[in-house]
Amino acid sequence: MKKIIHKAYWNPDKEQQWINELAAKGLSLSDYSWCRYVFEETEPGKYIYQIELLEKGAGSPESELYLHFLEDAKVEVVATYMRWAFLRKKASDGPFAVYSDCNSKIRYLNRVKSF
Repeated sequence: MKKIIHKAYWNPDKEQQWINELAAKGLSLSDYSWCRYVFEETEPGKYIYQIELLEKGAGSPESELYLHFLEDAKVEVVATYMRWAFLRKKASDGPFAVYSDCNSKIRYLNRVKSF
């Protein structure tokens, strides 16, 4: 069964936390468009989600290459909207961190801040 929730977020950290809380309860994000989240029922805690602001639009060659790289690393691209990418990984595959070193995390946070 699918559930659609209309909600606006301006803080990607809070948005990501909310999506992960729903996933822990068995509602996994399956699609997104402006303020419209589509969830499907799955086993509780099946996925871990991250939201990422891409450097360029999702349709750009650079972003497409990056998203394919993530898919090769067992990260599923659930949806993209403008420069935002909604990503998930099976919780059984272990922790999910797109940025594992301090410098790349700082560059990402600066990108979000300037957005």
